[in-house]
Amino acid sequence: MSTRKTVLHVTEALGGGVTTAILEYARNAPQVEHHLLATPRESVKVVINEDLPFRQILPMPRGLVPSIRAIRTVFNRLRPDWIHLHSSFAGAYGRLAGLPPSRLIYTPHCFAFERQDVAWWKRASFFAVENLLSLNGRTIAGVSEREVDLGRKMLGTKAAVYLPNFADVPGDLVRKEPPAEAPTRLKVAMVGRLQPQKDPQFFLAVWEEVRRQTDRCEFWWLGGASPRSRHR
Repeated sequence: MSTRKTVLHVTEALGGGVTTAILEYARNAPQVEHHLLATPRESVKVVINEDLPFRQILPMPRGLVPSIRAIRTVFNRLRPDWIHLHSSFAGAYGRLAGLPPSRLIYTPHCFAFERQDVAWWKRASFFAVENLLSLNGRTIAGVSEREVDLGRKMLGTKAAVYLPNFADVPGDLVRKEPPAEAPTRLKVAMVGRLQPQKDPQFFLAVWEEVRRQTDRCEFWWLGGASPRSRHR
């Protein structure tokens, strides 16, 4: 019988930055056995291959009750040492599933009450819900120092740790030597889904300011978006 510790990662938002974070967390802890229970985003194609660092990848159904039932079923079968909940909905499902709070780790990947694209009363509701749910979970693992600080203030939080989210750049994309000649135009790229939490307005404002000073810079956004966002 294996003596390795086990982690069950749970997310209903498999796609985008959450996918990158879960993969890097698993790859940076090879001494632990990792399992993944996930629901892919409807608009994102996630490629599953043999190189992924998971012992198994299990599908999680959509919806509150089916998701909670799936989490409880997998937990009872695996009996993992920790359950790592990724994103707001998975955080809610996992903390409502009646699992041992001492085994739960919650990474919001941006608290919903930080959103600026919804009314104040919705943000207040999100904040209240997060506080209530924190009573069923003790550990917050934030992807940024601000997320850690916010998580530490929740009513039920016993521990708040900084678990940075970053992506490794493939070696063949890294320039080993400086270019022989300076480029005539510089390119600035932002990578991510074109969503409010990525603050595209700030990116646009920077581009407009740079454009006023020079025509030697090109700005690129790499990531999916709605037609309206792309046009803007």
